[in-house]
Amino acid sequence: MTKKQEIQFLKHIDEGIYTIDRQGRIWRHKRFSTLGNLLDMKTKRAEVSSGGTGYLNIIVRMGKKSSRKAMAHRLIWAYFHDGNIDDSLEINHLNGIKDDNRPRNLELVTKIQNMQHAHRYGFVAKIYRGEKHANSKLIAKEIKRIRKIHKSGLLDMSELGRMFFVHPSTIKRIVTRKTWKHIT
Repeated sequence: MTKKQEIQFLKHIDEGIYTIDRQGRIWRHKRFSTLGNLLDMKTKRAEVSSGGTGYLNIIVRMGKKSSRKAMAHRLIWAYFHDGNIDDSLEINHLNGIKDDNRPRNLELVTKIQNMQHAHRYGFVAKIYRGEKHANSKLIAKEIKRIRKIHKSGLLDMSELGRMFFVHPSTIKRIVTRKTWKHIT
């Protein structure tokens, strides 16, 4: 959703179509058809989905026949902070819970600050290299041996692959240091 569309959503709040409460829940008060006709005025929570990311999204009608998916936390932050989110900024969930959209849990940050927060509090999994990686088939000692044998010219990559039970393309990435760079 663009900045212009986020502003359009805030207009829908002013028009009484939506409201946002202090718990960060979005409520729909009026429902319209695709032609723009009022269907009902029942108050209910706006339909949200996570879309597999963990962040809540809401479908916002932008015109008679147009709708857009918007990230609920951006809309909630914009509503409680006079609607201005610079394109270079992101909304950070302080407690790391992506669907906790209470205004006091949201802050405006740069992308770098958001990533630093996630790493500092362990919200992202640590990435392991080499033999500590869950999919590793080799250990550091074997990497050194592969490079030494290849440099000597005794075996080609296919033979090395058979010897260490890996594909020749894996051997190529090892000897060209595209993988296992940290092993000298």
